[in-house]
Amino acid sequence: PAPDSMPIPDPLLWLASAAAVTKTIRLATGILILPQRHPLYVAKEVATLDVLSGGRAILGIGVGWLEEEFQALGIPFEDRGSRTAETVRAMRSLWKDEPEAFEGKFFRWPPLQSHPKPIQKPYPPFVIGGSGEQLTLRVVAQYADVWNFSGGSVENFTHKIGVLREHCAAVGRDMAQIELSVQVLVNYDDLDATVQAVQSYVDAGATHLILNLRYPYPQGIVARLAEEVVPRIKG
Repeated sequence: PAPDSMPIPDPLLWLASAAAVTKTIRLATGILILPQRHPLYVAKEVATLDVLSGGRAILGIGVGWLEEEFQALGIPFEDRGSRTAETVRAMRSLWKDEPEAFEGKFFRWPPLQSHPKPIQKPYPPFVIGGSGEQLTLRVVAQYADVWNFSGGSVENFTHKIGVLREHCAAVGRDMAQIELSVQVLVNYDDLDATVQAVQSYVDAGATHLILNLRYPYPQGIVARLAEEVVPRIKG
């Protein structure tokens, strides 16, 4: 089928099935639109995935961009940034060992426990994707373990790093605590070009790399990337 006719599964259920048949790969959402979900549920789901996978879960999140989705869910589009930040804080509260009350603008509850707890301590890594300078990068500076630059030129990547550095300074966060991640679209017909593209981002400061595969997938492409692309990237 054409790419736009592909079914898009629920990411956490999909990763739970992958956890059952894998042993070493990290399992990441890319991305979960966090302001569209309630923290009580998503905290339990992510913790369950972390337990099922033996501590391999990574939570990739975004603030969202499609206003129609928020309208369909009855969630104010203009609140998505502050709602994302509060949801992250609420989830981290639920993952603590001792019951803790939560009081926010969007969510509140008395002291309660959420089980299971994640295997990774204090919690699975948060990857926040997006490049919005006034909204997304401010949330990244506050809460991300990894920032994902989802596409654009190396020059734009460098510019966004500068903006992120300013947000980190404003909130008192050491930017060295945040890994800088990029997605690079794999050129199936020219893996040499893929190597060059990835290397250019590494040279610009990227510390975490995502090789983006688009449907339809050539047979054996993952093995080829492991053999022909990854070993050639110089850190």
